Amino acid sequence: MTRYEEMKAAGVMPISFWLYGGSWDEGALAQWKDLGCSVVMTPHSYYPPAPIEPSLKMLDDIHEAGMKAIFCDGRVTFGPDAVKRGGAAMRKRIKEAVRDFGHHPGMLGFHAGDEPTTGLTESAVQTLKLHREVAPHLSTFLNFGPYSRGVEGWIGEPDYSAFLDRVCRDGKPEYLIHDVYWQMAPGDGSINGYFGSIKMYSDAARRHGIDWMVSPLACGHFTYRCPTEDDFRWQVGTALAHGAKGLCWFLLGIGMGYQNYRISPIDEHGERTETFTWVSRINRTTQALYGPLVMTLTLKNVWHQGHVYGGFEPFHDSHLLKWAKCPNPLILSEFVDPDGREYFSVCNNSQTESCQAVLAFRGRPTIYQASGGGESPAKVQTKGDITGTFAWLAPGQITFYRIDYAGKRPKVPHISAGVGPGEQVLTGTV
Repeated sequence: MTRYEEMKAAGVMPISFWLYGGSWDEGALAQWKDLGCSVVMTPHSYYPPAPIEPSLKMLDDIHEAGMKAIFCDGRVTFGPDAVKRGGAAMRKRIKEAVRDFGHHPGMLGFHAGDEPTTGLTESAVQTLKLHREVAPHLSTFLNFGPYSRGVEGWIGEPDYSAFLDRVCRDGKPEYLIHDVYWQMAPGDGSINGYFGSIKMYSDAARRHGIDWMVSPLACGHFTYRCPTEDDFRWQVGTALAHGAKGLCWFLLGIGMGYQNYRISPIDEHGERTETFTWVSRINRTTQALYGPLVMTLTLKNVWHQGHVYGGFEPFHDSHLLKWAKCPNPLILSEFVDPDGREYFSVCNNSQTESCQAVLAFRGRPTIYQASGGGESPAKVQTKGDITGTFAWLAPGQITFYRIDYAGKRPKVPHISAGVGPGEQVLTGTV
């Protein structure tokens, strides 16, 4: 079992932050714990001949706090020598790093690099492969950049989808992870770009039967605004609705006077900001409500309703849901767990407005609201051939339901997309 598989078996979602530099002490450990993180990105890269004992002590601290580490070691990030002479030099350095740190129970895996671009994409693929061969028990972290039209020129690959297929096929990662921050840029087109990147990576992961994670934004910079608590909830909810299994927020803090970076969770004075409070609450709530569940689920279908972004399908036929009604755009998703039980989620796809979503399921299923590692019967209304339930949703909020037909599934006729006037027969609840 790999370290990531251990987390999945324990029902713990990987939640972390990007971190560039810094020191390690009790205060740093407390920051990670208080942020609701399950994974620490270590604050500096180890380079020999530095002594390994301080890094091992850091791993001890992380493990004793119930977390795991993305361990930064300058020997094992992708570079040209991953493709020279069969990667012999890279393989040797990975073996050395594994000898020094790979046995530690606080390890999730090594940090193998970030955003490979022109001339380095094959090095990244081969680095993933070498890590998997040398340390199959560890779960390597290698982050890719966001997808957008024309990005092929930036990475030097003619077809981005084919490139990700090569990453999955040849690199054999346990999961794909990519950053994307356009959702915090001005304009509806930026949100469309966010979902386009999610679609590119989540589709690739599903094609190859691996998991998918995302690195969303926690710090205003460039043209990206400073996220609010509603924005944090929206970034999490929309990711989970598309099958994400983990988060690595950008970023924890960057120090004094760097460009226009501002109001990260830890500010330029080393102090906790309002962002710290917001993202901590969202992380802890997400882990408590949905961590144990989402780590078991496999996404089967996902639709957008009200406003369709990023090339996803508008809601139409579903063997579970007949129709949904809401003044806000929704993301509607079907999942299945390892025992074949079916789940449905609804996410409010507005960054600013709350709403009540009405969900009309086919026939007479028993509907359970799933959260906190358990479930409870949902409040329902029945009318004709449907069973309805209702969800009040804050911006970006997601709710999961288990749908149980007890072997009595209704026949599903072919229906057109949308909600017809005669279908809006259920009334909301408070």
